Amino acid sequence: MKGINQMHKSLHWLFATALASTFLLLPTALLPINAASVQPKCSIVYNQNFNHLSFNLQWSGGYAVFHFDDGSKFDLFYTSGWANLPHDYPYDTGGTRTFHPKLSINTSQGQVSCETTATISNSSSTNSEPVCSIEYEQNGNHLTYHLNSSDGPAVFSFGDNTQTGVANGPQSVSHDYAFAVNGSAKYTPVLSIDGLRGKKTCSPSSPITIAHTQPSPPAQTQPNCSITYSQQFNNLNFSVEWSNGPATFSFDDGSSLGLSGSGGSSSFSHAYAYLLGGTKTYTPRLTINTPQGNVSCTTTISIVD
Repeated sequence: MKGINQMHKSLHWLFATALASTFLLLPTALLPINAASVQPKCSIVYNQNFNHLSFNLQWSGGYAVFHFDDGSKFDLFYTSGWANLPHDYPYDTGGTRTFHPKLSINTSQGQVSCETTATISNSSSTNSEPVCSIEYEQNGNHLTYHLNSSDGPAVFSFGDNTQTGVANGPQSVSHDYAFAVNGSAKYTPVLSIDGLRGKKTCSPSSPITIAHTQPSPPAQTQPNCSITYSQQFNNLNFSVEWSNGPATFSFDDGSSLGLSGSGGSSSFSHAYAYLLGGTKTYTPRLTINTPQGNVSCTTTISIVD
């Protein structure tokens, strides 16, 4: 009995040792592994046209807020990404104002931010005149304009009650003007800029002149008109040629023949009446109805018996 108790004690000790070892190992196996810390991204770049700035932002690591530093801000509702934010800053006439826009990111480790500096200068030393220029190429009443402008919205008027909006920078536009037949017309195109620093206009050094001269009529060519024939007593074989319009051949004995087409050649025969023991003369005629009027040619035939 004592041996059996001793064996139970030994088994109980082994079971307790194994169980204790299991519980001692479990916490070690479940300890989390610390991930490498990732630095959030935060950058600001911008393009500037006087007081108008276009910000390009990039961020990561948490929700972000962009502060323009003039009392306004913009919430970025993503934990990472990029955004383009245009903004018009207030400015002092004849002076300079400086702003420090900031991008703030709320990360799990705390707030991270980056900022930049924007200077809005409206002093006379830096407030240069807006660009405004017009060049052109002309071919009759067709003109191709090469425009250049800056500082704000621009409108180009062709000077004939028509106009078009144009973007700042080099631009080309074409236009066909009306003209007066056998006369001339003058037009004054104007490029107008409604800029941040006021209005500005410019025009070519002299008006655009559209001259028109009635073209000379084409040189008139004499129509081709010819009659040839062969004769056997009172039977005649005619060959005719004509141009520049429809034609009619008159045999001069009361009969005639219409010739189709506005030009060409034709052959035909005709028997004339004759005078027994005498001579009879005929004057056949080829008449062409041209745009400038009738043109004709003739020949003479004698029938001798």
